[in-house]
Amino acid sequence: MLGNKLPRRSADAVVQAADAASLAAALVALGSLATWRRSCYQGGTDTFGAPSWCLVAAACALGCTARADLSKAFVPDALWTTALCLDAASPLPQLGMIARRGGAADAAVGHHVALLWCSRALALTFWWLIRGTWSRGTSWTGWSIMAVLAAQLVMLSRFMAYWCRGCWASGLLAPLPCAERDRAARKED
Repeated sequence: MLGNKLPRRSADAVVQAADAASLAAALVALGSLATWRRSCYQGGTDTFGAPSWCLVAAACALGCTARADLSKAFVPDALWTTALCLDAASPLPQLGMIARRGGAADAAVGHHVALLWCSRALALTFWWLIRGTWSRGTSWTGWSIMAVLAAQLVMLSRFMAYWCRGCWASGLLAPLPCAERDRAARKED
């Protein structure tokens, strides 16, 4: 069904197998968090519960109504746009938890958010460089994708400033200073 609509050789078996492996890895990670890694969940600082369902519903609605016209077919375009919107909103719960902990983040979480920022910067660069290929740069599709990516960069920029300062002071592989402060506060309690 989608083989003729996907760009270039995206319908190849190798690409589809990689997509399936990626989906399986994500499902295993989510399953492990619900079972044997449940103790890592920080329920006291996670208060994003109900708003997350509102974000999912808004992303689905936006993906179906204002979909990016990439393949000229409704289903793939709506799914891709929904995924883009969900991807843009996905750091909000983590950033909220970091803010509720007074800016404290473990090194792994901090590096993950920093790499997320780098990923979005590269994606924005990609869409900027190919802007002449989508209807000579006049199509609203490419500009809307770049607007979503730019909004995500702005949303993550304040964290990046703290992350860069922490890495400059402690080194890239050392725990972030705010994480050490958080551990010391937990020992005092």
